[in-house]
Amino acid sequence: METLSSRVFPHCTYKKGEEAVFSDLRLLGFAKPVSLYLSAETTGDDRSAKNAAAFFDQVRDWDKLCRKIFLSFHPGSEEYALLEGYFKFFREEFPKDLGDASRADLVKRLRLKGMAAHEQGDNQRFVVDFTLGYFQILCAQFDHAHKFTGLSWDN
Repeated sequence: METLSSRVFPHCTYKKGEEAVFSDLRLLGFAKPVSLYLSAETTGDDRSAKNAAAFFDQVRDWDKLCRKIFLSFHPGSEEYALLEGYFKFFREEFPKDLGDASRADLVKRLRLKGMAAHEQGDNQRFVVDFTLGYFQILCAQFDHAHKFTGLSWDN
């Protein structure tokens, strides 16, 4: 067994070359637990596993940065349309809870749900998942160098 070289998640162990899922991880300052995912490709390469640990160790920074990124999207951009579509869906589904909430309020209400590392080397990518507490997640995507590359909406 290998141990993820993480300061924030020091007790996460995995088998090299196998995917690893860690759920219900409690972090000080987060109301709900978070989950981590490492693909088999990531765990199969020591350098990629270390890069994933470094990404995961910045969990608090990613939580804040992603919110800033979400608020920085300009009308007319693909990311803005996707974010607004996500919020519109939940405003319609849960009008009593979210109907009058502004975009800034909804971004503030997002809860960090999990983080993931996929692939290895220059193909490695990372995802930070958020939820409004319902069944769909908003995913901020980053490349191997931890630069934002896009947004997606998954269930």
